[in-house]
Amino acid sequence: MRFKLIGLSLSCLLVSNLSAFTLDGSIKALEDGSISFGVKYAQSEQSLIGKVTHKKIIECEPGITGAFEYGSNHILFYPKKPLAKGVSYSCKKGESKVKFYSEDFMLSNMIEYSKDTFLAVFNDEVSEDEFAANFKIYDKQNLAKQNIKYKIVAKTPKSFQIKLLESGENLVFAISKKLKNSSGVNLADDFEVVQKVSSPDENFVDRPKAKTMFLDEVEGASLDNGKLAARLYLKDWIDSDNIKKFIKIKGVNSFEVSDIEYTSHRSEDGEYYYYYIDITSNDFKPQTTYEITFYKGFGDSYSMLRENSIFNVAFGDLKPFLEFTDSGTYMSSLGEIGVKSVNTNTAKVVVEKLKEQNLRYFLNFTETPLDNYVEEVASKNYEIGGAQNETQKSKIKLDFAEGGDGIYLVTIYYDKDKSVKKAVYLTDIGLSMKVSKDEIFLFANRLSKNEVVANADVKIYSVKNNLIASGITNDEGVFKFNKKDIGKDVASAVLTLGKEQSFIALSQNKRLNEESNLDVKDRSEIYSAYLHFASNIIRPQENIKGEIIIKNALFKSLSNMPVKLKIRDPQNKVILNKSVNTTELGVINFDEPVNSRLTGSFKFEVIFANKIIDSYSFSVESFTPQRIKNEVKLDKQIYALDDLIDVKLQSNYLFGAAAANLNGDVALNLYQQDYKNDKFKEYKFSNGEYAANGLDQFIKPVTLDGEGKGETAFKLQSRAKIASVLKGAAVFTINDDGKNVSASKDFSVYPFDAMVGVRANDTYIDANSKLTLNFVSIDPFKGEELKDRQKAIEIKKAIWDYNYDRNGYLKWNKRYEKVFSDTLSGSEFVYDFKQSGDYVVVVSDILSGHSANLDIYVSGWDYGGTLQPTKELAKAKIKLNQKVYKKGDSLNVDVSSVLKSGIGIVTVESENVKKYKVVNIENNVANAKFDLDFDFEGLYVTASIMRVADSDVLPFRTYDKVYAKADKSYRATNVSIEAPKVVKSNSKFKASVKTEPNAEVTLFAVDEGVLQVTNQKLKSPLDFFDKILNDGVLDYDIYANLSGFKKDGKVLNFGGDAAAALMEMRMAKFASPVDKKNVKTYIKMQTAKAGADGVANFDVEVPSDFNSEINLAALSVIGDKLGFSVNAVKVKDDIILKPTQTAYLIQGDKVNYTLRVINTTKEPKTVALSIDTNLNAQLAVDSIELKPEENAKLNFVIDANATGKSYINFTANDDKNSYSYSQKLDVIHAYPLSTYAKNFQATEQKTFKLDEEFKRIRIDASSSIKGVLSANSDKLVNYPYGCSEQRSSKLFELNFLVLGGDDSKEAKAKEADRRRFVEAGMQDVVKMQKTDGSIGYWNQLGYTNNFASIYAIDMLFTLEKSGFALDSYVKNKAIDWLKAFGSNDNFQSLYAAYVLSTQKKLDRSKLNALYDQKRYQGSALEGYLMAAILKNEGLNKESEKVLKELNKSAYNRENELADNFGSEIRNKAFMLLLHANHFEKNAFSDELADYLIARVDKLYSTQERAFTLRALRAYIKDVSSENKFKLIADGHDLNFDGRGAINIAPKKPEITIVPQNGAAVYLGVSASGYKKLDVNHKFDKKGLDIYRTFVGKDGKEIDINALKVNDIIYSKLSLKTNEFIRNGVINETISPCLEVINENIVPNARTQATKNSLTLEHQNIEDDRVLSFYSLGASKDAHVLYTPLRVVMSGKCMLPAVITENMYDESMSDYDLAQHEFIVK
Repeated sequence: MRFKLIGLSLSCLLVSNLSAFTLDGSIKALEDGSISFGVKYAQSEQSLIGKVTHKKIIECEPGITGAFEYGSNHILFYPKKPLAKGVSYSCKKGESKVKFYSEDFMLSNMIEYSKDTFLAVFNDEVSEDEFAANFKIYDKQNLAKQNIKYKIVAKTPKSFQIKLLESGENLVFAISKKLKNSSGVNLADDFEVVQKVSSPDENFVDRPKAKTMFLDEVEGASLDNGKLAARLYLKDWIDSDNIKKFIKIKGVNSFEVSDIEYTSHRSEDGEYYYYYIDITSNDFKPQTTYEITFYKGFGDSYSMLRENSIFNVAFGDLKPFLEFTDSGTYMSSLGEIGVKSVNTNTAKVVVEKLKEQNLRYFLNFTETPLDNYVEEVASKNYEIGGAQNETQKSKIKLDFAEGGDGIYLVTIYYDKDKSVKKAVYLTDIGLSMKVSKDEIFLFANRLSKNEVVANADVKIYSVKNNLIASGITNDEGVFKFNKKDIGKDVASAVLTLGKEQSFIALSQNKRLNEESNLDVKDRSEIYSAYLHFASNIIRPQENIKGEIIIKNALFKSLSNMPVKLKIRDPQNKVILNKSVNTTELGVINFDEPVNSRLTGSFKFEVIFANKIIDSYSFSVESFTPQRIKNEVKLDKQIYALDDLIDVKLQSNYLFGAAAANLNGDVALNLYQQDYKNDKFKEYKFSNGEYAANGLDQFIKPVTLDGEGKGETAFKLQSRAKIASVLKGAAVFTINDDGKNVSASKDFSVYPFDAMVGVRANDTYIDANSKLTLNFVSIDPFKGEELKDRQKAIEIKKAIWDYNYDRNGYLKWNKRYEKVFSDTLSGSEFVYDFKQSGDYVVVVSDILSGHSANLDIYVSGWDYGGTLQPTKELAKAKIKLNQKVYKKGDSLNVDVSSVLKSGIGIVTVESENVKKYKVVNIENNVANAKFDLDFDFEGLYVTASIMRVADSDVLPFRTYDKVYAKADKSYRATNVSIEAPKVVKSNSKFKASVKTEPNAEVTLFAVDEGVLQVTNQKLKSPLDFFDKILNDGVLDYDIYANLSGFKKDGKVLNFGGDAAAALMEMRMAKFASPVDKKNVKTYIKMQTAKAGADGVANFDVEVPSDFNSEINLAALSVIGDKLGFSVNAVKVKDDIILKPTQTAYLIQGDKVNYTLRVINTTKEPKTVALSIDTNLNAQLAVDSIELKPEENAKLNFVIDANATGKSYINFTANDDKNSYSYSQKLDVIHAYPLSTYAKNFQATEQKTFKLDEEFKRIRIDASSSIKGVLSANSDKLVNYPYGCSEQRSSKLFELNFLVLGGDDSKEAKAKEADRRRFVEAGMQDVVKMQKTDGSIGYWNQLGYTNNFASIYAIDMLFTLEKSGFALDSYVKNKAIDWLKAFGSNDNFQSLYAAYVLSTQKKLDRSKLNALYDQKRYQGSALEGYLMAAILKNEGLNKESEKVLKELNKSAYNRENELADNFGSEIRNKAFMLLLHANHFEKNAFSDELADYLIARVDKLYSTQERAFTLRALRAYIKDVSSENKFKLIADGHDLNFDGRGAINIAPKKPEITIVPQNGAAVYLGVSASGYKKLDVNHKFDKKGLDIYRTFVGKDGKEIDINALKVNDIIYSKLSLKTNEFIRNGVINETISPCLEVINENIVPNARTQATKNSLTLEHQNIEDDRVLSFYSLGASKDAHVLYTPLRVVMSGKCMLPAVITENMYDESMSDYDLAQHEFIVK
């Protein structure tokens, strides 16, 4: 029949009347500030839904401006700015009207930042005058303070920061309702906010187990550091981390509490105290008494106060105290040594000088105390004076006659026996030094004036204190010395000019360019590898293809050299290791298989000379090539919070037509991101406390119009606290008839109009150290600094509590307690950290609300050097005259600095200093010009500017270093690709590449629908090689250690005054049955050489069933030139058949399928259609009429009623040509493969029945028990694991199969393979041997499991005994480890000794110790090991004695280490193996054998299988027999001789065994089949439980029967276990109606509600399933895994079960199945 189908025109234009609606009278204000107007549309205007307009389509009074978005029964209005509060709005559309009220005008918040700083926040704009007139503060308990004075220190339109000018205890903040907003509306009510005053009593929580503490002894103490302390003496140690909040000092707001210290103190009444805590405060005054209250709760979990204790603590005078005021060591002759002192009237200053002969020694050992290497040169007594208890400042000048340059030790003695010391390097010469691989460059200048130091002697010393270079400075103060590889040996330099001297020791001076590194090789030896993958994503079982170009840092090719290529899988296992040779031009083309069952991120390594020169990642994923290209357009790149973001969309088929009228959605995903500002790189602009906060995801549905266009809008909001700024992605996803295609556009959100950054010069400091913190405020939109912003600072200390959690487990919990808070407007703050511990500093911008934090670690260890508060000031600024330079150019350098005047040196560097100029700074700037008359690949330009070391407080030196790129445009060659613009499928076209003559050209032809999955673009090889070169010149100088600022105080002068590679195997059991080739990709690569005309020609084949776009990418290499180009070829047939895309269906699915028939021509078409399939499906029509460029959609149903390989072939004919599309897919079972295994002995006729689902049945029969073991042997040999224990178990069994296989033809055919497997397996285990001789559990770098290591060594020795070669070095190392092995675990010690005894290597003393200490009496297995050891050592009587006294306990779960892999079966099998190998059979051993035979079909772990098989084979010897039996199935007889196996598939799964002539036959029956699972949807409280629900993005459960196409849901898997699971796996087969959102390749922002709590080792996302591998500890709580899914097809969909299993113990398994099917509408 012929049917005229009304199609969807690709070219039709949407024409809409934007006024065709009326207001229905309903209205709703939404949380985001938008307004929802209820509307009624005219019937013809439904196409408006989803559109956004900025036109004023609804008139309101007062007027409103913003954007309107059409919804299904409403219109959303997004205000451009928030609506005025307290205002009634009247709105109309034509004659329809509605009113709404915008909400009350009110006080939103009153925030306390410190005791005197508060922020009042309103929900609308208020003027400062209006606020001041209607706001007051009073003390509700003090009548004298009813109008407390304050001032407004900062404001925004909606908030006011106020600072109290007088104090109060119980403050009330009152705001009158007379206050008006900017619209003239009054506050909704009077507001009064009462300040919450917390009392330490509120902190009291009684701890019943803590004993009662009494405090008796508190006294005032003067400390040696010039401070006062209230010293609390204690008899018992307490945890001092949590006590500060229980202390209150009257009249003192800020104080610190020290760590607890040891003492031996006797009070006046004779009581002894052994500990003390000091309470210090800068507010403590001498000769003053303070009331200190210790509140109940003071103490810890062991002892605590239960009543308040009050003490009046009186302070006397301060102790005499003196200290140096800075830690700088270098000092100019103008410099002064600062000293401060208290109550120190006299002091003796002694100056000692380093002896000349000791200088070289000191240079390399600067940490050595000077005392033994100096001699006294001056001393003097001084009267310091000063008022009692007042700090006195003094300064020392080293101006004695015998002075001069040198290294001095200054010691000040005071208060009888006290002293302080300081090293001083006195010099008037400043040194700057540059060290590179082959050069030393030194610059010397005066510290006292802006002059260079010329004609000075220079000596360079090595790390071994040898003189390695010498010379003199030139007229510009420069010394330069070149020698190959000298840089690595340089340690110090000494400069001498007459009696003047200066030195620099590199170990003492921090490198100025910290990111620099000495070049260890010449640049000609440093190689890089450019790599282009034809596609950086492939499907499983496809080859990875691409090209590599290798050049050195001088752009020379690596010609005709061997290079190794390695591919590593996601578990870092090497799956390709191949050597190839480069071409003359340094090129390698590769096309390599990826032999792995894993999916995920793989690594491709390029190795030359045993060094990885570059590595690249590519993906292996089960994806489907896209056939649509989506575009997302935003109106700007950076948004503010509450902005409206307009999103415009466009979708086109890759072959060219618009993807009209498709449905999809736009998701707005937001992520926390740190703000970066190049001007303030050292500052942190993020609060880490909020960094993990989940952010909301916003999703809106969209329907594209006839041109494939769409639009929507979002109001940018976040309810979560934001750490810094937000990164956003607008993700547009369209449903392309069964497969989703996504595209995204990134943007940024700056939530704060002002941000604050924090930095410290060190984050690891000593206790009792002062730390300088620097702050900066910036406008993030402009990137500029904001001055005088009000900031709040808070310092919190980490407190650790050891408490019970909600499950009753004792755990350490970390919390933070505030120890300091204040406000400031400046940019620097100094805090004295008294106690050790972990701290966090939080600084907030009071008005914007942004905060940043910094972790500080305070300990007793010295982590860093001198703090430098002037680090930011110490930066100079270099500006260059060009962006790129080439030889012959002039390089012009402008240098600016905070230093107004000074001297400087500017250098141009390439591997070493090529050019330099000494410059003078005038008015903060200098200029240097250089002619570039040398070859270079890139340049560094450095400027160091030094000022005179006078009384200025600016830094002595400013510094900058910048990179200047080399102009390499001459290396580019023009490349162009000529090819037809449009071709047909199933054809061939010619492409030509125009380039340089004789160039090597590679042409990649790849489906754009593949490249689009990862948004891959061809990157310029020239840009790749044009890297910023390593800064190989290390810059040092003395200025960070220079002291000598002019000091305040009295002058004291001399003279005048002086930090499983085996997952693939684990997946075999759960391998997907879906053929990976059901989904085809198009990825081609060809190479050719350009002719003399510079043209390379290619033939490109286009496959059938392919309408898309081919991306042509060409790479051209010739000599020192590179080039690339791209082009696109549309593949477009006149008629395109485009069905729903799926690689599989599930038996029972009855899904709605779509066939699009697209006419791409400009002519009408009559098209005949047909379908050929082995599934149950048919088209409703056999012919359609198509308009020009029409996209017709045919819907039909596919019923997947049988499993197996399936096909659907579509054909079309337009009377001119035939068109076809062939689709292959697999119909898989809805249930997992179930297995059946049973072993028994038959001596008479026996019939057994299996469930009807078991179709494939295997019977292993033998007159020997070994026939029964075959099924378990197969399980073990194929066991999908690879740690050392599993490998060893596999090799033990393979060894038997090689040695003990029968004489069948099959066994002989397999023996060679199995022998090879053993040899390869041995080598794998040998590679896992560690340097100590043990065998690593996973690899040679992993940890050692003692039992697994002994077991592996036992296996190696057993295989050697069987005739396999074992390297003697490996064996000896293993024996040495066993000899040195010591363990408290008796089983491990005995097993190690047993293995040694088999090699006759057991030390008799170790044997005696094991025997005499009776370490074998803990279990029967330990006894058997001891008896076997004694037997091996020839001590038969002792061996028999041990067996007679055998402990009959085989296994005790509580006593045995889990790491020994024990179980009742394993231990008894081990015992039987030892008995079989060393002792005669007896009743006990027969009992062990019977026990194991009865359980052969219940072996769950590799250990149980390996030891049981070995034991029974060794114990039950072969008895040759001609016993025969008959097998009856389906009424047919089959005679069997009792040797071998038979596979049958009876129609009825019922089999009868009839032994003949009294034969006894051992039988092993195994079968497999797909067995229907019953509904199981609950936690069963067994060993391992899984429970699945389906939830939305908010984590709330949804009804799976209410899904619609395009919905996004999550499969929520909850796991519980009461035992540790080492290797768990989850197998979740996914309905084809759902598609996994593969977060490896598709953006998906999870909410906090869908974050995983189950940690995965690896996850494989395949076409039909998700395999997740995990390890899990016992817990009462469920561990949760969320998998994001999108609904892509409608119909009746089967719901497969989700399965989990402990792969070490198959008895631990579970599945969840709530229902068998679900419906998608």
